[in-house]
Amino acid sequence: MNPRVRLWLILVGALALLASVTVGLYLKKTRDTLYGQFYERAAFRAQYLAALAERYQDSAATLERLLSTVFIATDVLYAQIVQGGEVVAEQERFEEMALPVERPDRVLVIRERRTVNNEAYWDVIYSLDRPEGSYVRLGLALAPFEQEWQRELLALLFVTVIFLGIASALLWWLTNFWAISTMSRDSPSLEPVTKDAALSRSSLPEAEVPDWTEQPERPAEPLRIDDLSKRVFVNGSEIKLSPKEYELLRLLASEPGRVFSNEEILRAVWAGRQWATAQDVKQYIYFLRKKIEADPEQPRYIITVRGFGYKLQF
Repeated sequence: MNPRVRLWLILVGALALLASVTVGLYLKKTRDTLYGQFYERAAFRAQYLAALAERYQDSAATLERLLSTVFIATDVLYAQIVQGGEVVAEQERFEEMALPVERPDRVLVIRERRTVNNEAYWDVIYSLDRPEGSYVRLGLALAPFEQEWQRELLALLFVTVIFLGIASALLWWLTNFWAISTMSRDSPSLEPVTKDAALSRSSLPEAEVPDWTEQPERPAEPLRIDDLSKRVFVNGSEIKLSPKEYELLRLLASEPGRVFSNEEILRAVWAGRQWATAQDVKQYIYFLRKKIEADPEQPRYIITVRGFGYKLQF
């Protein structure tokens, strides 16, 4: 696998893991907040019904009308008013829901239960001040809570996917930019690669390693390479090259007319640099042409052989 792709996959994986943890924590906090809001709303509705029931406790007909107004809300499954252990008013949305008389041990009791259709709801009991064993009771469906939670979940997942897509593209650009910048930087302290070092570090088969010792002397004009002083002359004028540019030109000049593939150039000139790619070769070919060629767009010396590589001709 290409090292850049491997690095990008590692970074994206780490980002996805971090995003998953963050989203998980945020979802838990959001669900707890929504749950608390619905819990408080259920308690308030039961308390409000209890206040009205205490006000009209002497009129059974008024209490029945009161429960009818409560049923305007579609999430109310049942409503019940009990005084002294006796049911004085009761309405149910479903006949199969049995409502036994309770003896609540607290002022407010909220229990989560399920209908015969396995739908979740809250059984809310709020005690009245008098007489003993008096309370109001509401059955509130949890469907609104679940719908609100699903909306929050889908919105967050959509934002997360968009974020990961943009972040992945940015990481890909940064990974390539960093790799190209690293290979393109010419360090002043970089020593020129010697013949022996180039041969020892090259992974080319023995038949493909350029023979530095047996090359004939290069013509003085129009392009001359002085291997001893590491200097290059074009039409008698010295051209300043970076160490990497010199290595590349020297490799091409080792066998004029021979086409060197990108892989051969990378193994000989970028030996040991796993981040180097064909793009780096193309970039340094461009640098050389700007310094050596009279017209880089119409090169005379460094020729591109499409689909194969590059060659040097005099």
